[in-house]
Amino acid sequence: MKLSKETIKVLQNFHTINTAIILREGNVIMTQKNDVIVARAEVPDTFPRTIPIIDLSKFLALLSLGKEDADADFGDDCITITQGGYTVKYAYAPENLIVAPPAGQNIKLPSKDVQFTLNEETWQQVSKAMQIMSFSEFAFVGEDGKLSIQALSMKIQNGGSDTYSAHIGDTDKEFRCVLSAANMKLIPGDYDVTISKSGLVNFKGEVAEYWITMSTKSQFDD
Repeated sequence: MKLSKETIKVLQNFHTINTAIILREGNVIMTQKNDVIVARAEVPDTFPRTIPIIDLSKFLALLSLGKEDADADFGDDCITITQGGYTVKYAYAPENLIVAPPAGQNIKLPSKDVQFTLNEETWQQVSKAMQIMSFSEFAFVGEDGKLSIQALSMKIQNGGSDTYSAHIGDTDKEFRCVLSAANMKLIPGDYDVTISKSGLVNFKGEVAEYWITMSTKSQFDD
């Protein structure tokens, strides 16, 4: 099997969430970072079996080792990667060593309290501001009828810290949904965002979908 560019793109992104992965039989890839992030994507390629990979970066590096596209054969106990006249075998890992979502897991938000679209341009701009200003968090904020996304640091904000803010819509809700910048591993693109005040935020994009746990610093007015 020659993995498509789309599948490799998803694997590269999921590696930033968890360095290990279990590829299940079929064309749905999922990964998990403890109880903080779950990510899911449907890809063009169909995997023939369960494939536990302990070091995803090593697997991706092996695929790009040569100048030609690599062919990956998923055998009973290892992956055989062939490029031109070169062959490498990469053994499967024990599944119990890998933190991964259960097979067939279907995540449902307990409630859908706030919904809006976050476009790629806005998110990239806020991300750049976050890096420039060395912020560690960002927040979706509903206040005085306005919905905004803010780059900030909650550790010092109460003392009057700098804040970068972008207006993204209107809302009749009063809330502050705080997320750690370290957990925002989104593939570039536009996302439909759904916030559940139970503590979970869903980002649904064209390529992948993410469920991210919000910070305990978040606040919602009833």
